[in-house]
Amino acid sequence: MKSAARSRCRDTGAAGSCGQPTDEHPMQGAGVTMRTDLLRVNWKVMAGLVLVPALAVFGCGGGGGGMEAEPEVAEEPMEAEAPAPSGPPRVFFVAPLDGDQISSDHDVEVEFGAENYMIAAIPEGFDPEADAPRADVGHYHLGVDTGCLPAGEIIPEGQGWVHFGDGSNVFTLQVEPAAYELTVQIGDDLHRTQEGLCETISIEVADGI
Repeated sequence: MKSAARSRCRDTGAAGSCGQPTDEHPMQGAGVTMRTDLLRVNWKVMAGLVLVPALAVFGCGGGGGGMEAEPEVAEEPMEAEAPAPSGPPRVFFVAPLDGDQISSDHDVEVEFGAENYMIAAIPEGFDPEADAPRADVGHYHLGVDTGCLPAGEIIPEGQGWVHFGDGSNVFTLQVEPAAYELTVQIGDDLHRTQEGLCETISIEVADGI
């Protein structure tokens, strides 16, 4: 019987049969299979992790199929408006200035300015007999050696006065060498003087300056 069993063992050649030692544990084959499967899964996961950022980079690139971000346009800084002058309304000489000495070889260039008061030409067709003057609107008057007139008076035509009913603020004055007092005074549409809107300066026109 033993001889027949050994013969069957030799015929089958099965490892581990008939008491012959085997090189692997009964679970060893399954373990190798499991590790191989895990390695395959891990390689697939790693390949996916590498592939996803690569696709993201490719999609954000200059490919024709991707959306391109619009370039940002820098906004131009807005210019800040100059603050309006504060305080009561006033009128003044821009040129000449008080105490100026001017050569008789040149004309006297006069310029007026005003703050917090509207300067405008008398409206076309204005009738002083029928129309009311506009409130807080006026025009310049230049007086030579006249001084300031009291508020509420009508500035006369002539008598050392020049009217600027067109709303202008510059004038060329031609005078002989001497000392002069120049006055700028604002009047309304009726040429009526306004409270506090007058200034007088002194200048000298001389030879050899």
